[in-house]
Amino acid sequence: MIWKTGSPNHASRKTMYNVIGIPHAQFSGIDSYIGGSGEDMYPSYLPKYNALIDIDSPLTIDLQFKAYGSDQLILEADVELTSDITSSNNKIVYILTHEKEGNYFAVVVDYAEEDFNLTTAGQTATFKHNFAFDPLWDISKMKAIALVQTFSENYMIHQGAIASFISSNVQTGPACLDVQFSCNSLSQAGIESWEWDFNGDGVFDSTEENPSYLYEVPGTYDVTLKLFNGTEYIETTMADYITVLPAGEAFSGEVSGIWKAESNPYVIGGDVVLLENDKLIIEPGVEIRMARY
Repeated sequence: MIWKTGSPNHASRKTMYNVIGIPHAQFSGIDSYIGGSGEDMYPSYLPKYNALIDIDSPLTIDLQFKAYGSDQLILEADVELTSDITSSNNKIVYILTHEKEGNYFAVVVDYAEEDFNLTTAGQTATFKHNFAFDPLWDISKMKAIALVQTFSENYMIHQGAIASFISSNVQTGPACLDVQFSCNSLSQAGIESWEWDFNGDGVFDSTEENPSYLYEVPGTYDVTLKLFNGTEYIETTMADYITVLPAGEAFSGEVSGIWKAESNPYVIGGDVVLLENDKLIIEPGVEIRMARY
């Protein structure tokens, strides 16, 4: 795979953050850490994270990452202000990242920004940006990111969101894990068919656009989606996308599905959340334990 030298817009952001050493980590746009190559950075990063995580954001972002035909990618962000923004020179930033093998988890492959003019609690707007699709990219290895940030004063990032081309309500949890999938595609010619392989066995399990699947056996699963737009097939695979935990392994986060006695014990290792449109059935005989955390 061929990569351009340097991330798009890296020079201007380097100047903005006064980068003088690498690696340079920036937290919420206002706190930085320089150095640490080859070291365990967790002890250094954790205090900065803890100092910033409880800061209330003045807005929410619902981000969607869509493909339009075979030559465009769309980032669409629905934004709502929950309190006033008093900083000036605010912008919404659109970023595309791509996984890269080697020493990098991901690199920025495209970047754009535009003025963000919402200032008062209760205001809403939809922001959209189209990127040209590079044939060298693998969409299954890409993420879309949107940030609302002030480009003056302290460069505070007010809020951020991340999205994938294929999305789901959950990705990890105990058996039986009920996963609701969504395909974020907008075809110029119109999608005529969807084919989903939920467990990486080469057999397509569903032809629905946004199907659900119940994972009953612990393991890690690839998910493949094949689209047909009347002219060509487009196929993408999300490697190791779903993980069903073995009995007794602690879990936290979003939960969905059916808890059965044969999968005992269910060990809750942190906060668990049942999203509004999801369902959790706990059958008789299920043993639930609370791990110390």
